[in-house]
Amino acid sequence: MELECAEIVKRLGKWPVGNQPLYQLLAEGLKKAILDGQIPLASRLPPERVFAKALAVSRSTVVAAYTLLREEGWLESRQGSGTKVLMPPIPHAPNLETVYNPSTSGSSITEQMFGKPDNLIDFSAGIPAALDLAQFSETFFDLGWMMQEKHYLPQGWPALRQSVAHQYTRQGIPTGEDQILITNGAQQAISLLASLYLQPGDSVLLENPTYFGALDAFRQVGARLAGIAVDPATGVRLDLLQNALSGMHPRFVYLTPTFQNPTGAVMPSEHRKKLVQLAEQNDLVVIEDNTLADLELDQRAPPPLAAFSQGDKVITIGSMSKLFWTGIRIGWVRATPAIITRLTRLKVVNDLGSGMINQAIATGWLENYEQAKQWRQQELLPRRDQTIRLLQEHLPEWEYNRPGGGLFLWVRLAGANAGAFAQLALRYGVVLLPGNMMSVDESYSQYIRLPFLHDHAHIQDGISRLSRAWQSHGLLNKNDSSTVNFIV
Repeated sequence: MELECAEIVKRLGKWPVGNQPLYQLLAEGLKKAILDGQIPLASRLPPERVFAKALAVSRSTVVAAYTLLREEGWLESRQGSGTKVLMPPIPHAPNLETVYNPSTSGSSITEQMFGKPDNLIDFSAGIPAALDLAQFSETFFDLGWMMQEKHYLPQGWPALRQSVAHQYTRQGIPTGEDQILITNGAQQAISLLASLYLQPGDSVLLENPTYFGALDAFRQVGARLAGIAVDPATGVRLDLLQNALSGMHPRFVYLTPTFQNPTGAVMPSEHRKKLVQLAEQNDLVVIEDNTLADLELDQRAPPPLAAFSQGDKVITIGSMSKLFWTGIRIGWVRATPAIITRLTRLKVVNDLGSGMINQAIATGWLENYEQAKQWRQQELLPRRDQTIRLLQEHLPEWEYNRPGGGLFLWVRLAGANAGAFAQLALRYGVVLLPGNMMSVDESYSQYIRLPFLHDHAHIQDGISRLSRAWQSHGLLNKNDSSTVNFIV
């Protein structure tokens, strides 16, 4: 078995982080990937020169790492056959090759959930710090009364469902409590919808690029994914969507039309009307992910797609994670009562129901929804502007949008492979998310998604580190086969 070089680089994760020489760090990273099942036994590793270029290191680093692993019995090299992974020198190794799961293994985001060294600046994830919730007037609830509840309430705490329904009704989308399912964040909402609609081999249309968590959820159930290009100004290309519908019958289309993840694009109201008409004409279900829609900076968000629909083709996902706090783990689905009932049955199998105390807290917080939007805007707007100002000063070659909301800049690295640069940036203490990890077809290899959600000191430090990494990247490319390895 021969893995693509770029795939092995993804599966290595944060290998350059540590105080050992670079070749030892690479050797340890390869060992870990083999033990975790990320690199299967008997697979062939890339040639030294090719691997070095993908990792943004010198060829001598790869040669030394391969030599060390051969001496320790992890690899075997033969003339004309390349370098093959041997059985690791530990018990039970033959079972390790079954561990690898392609839906999540390559994700630097997934790896961040298991902790990271304190000296790393994480520019890969979109997790804003919690608002200062102490500013909210205290919300009291009777814990004793709540603990008398003898049921799991899988559809969600009634008061919270009413509150969420009220938010939609205020936006001009009449909604009843029976149209809301409370979930453990938007990610569970996506996964439940994938389970409801998809069987292995079913087709799904998505924006390209799109939210990586949706890619994982749909791949997990064996769906076939087809990407539709995103216009940086107006969102998903409706002409390309219409062309795709003429040749295939997808189970649904998944979109983030407001402050699109990762490009920041906003679909105008006129396009939303046309999209909903197109969906209704083609009997197409539209899943609208509005997770970032509350994060307005200097652009107002148009009404959700459901505001333009007279039927049942639009399903809406929402969340409290970005606006209030990721740790609350409260999301929801808005759909017809029939769909909500079927999703609720799936949620019973999944977890029986979300935590009631979290839901009670969330109900109180939603009373401060408009105030929370203002506070989040006051926090994020200067951070976006600072990030752009620093990029103009330190990295003028980079190209990017100026989003009117959301959390991210979509940055094109002039003439550089983002995956290789991300490897180099790790050595300067910055974790990046290459654009191809948010792509249906592994395109956008020259892009990174750059968040502006950190405090000012971390933004300043992070971009300073990226600037130094970019200078080293230029020197490394200039010398190509140089024996120099750049380490901070």
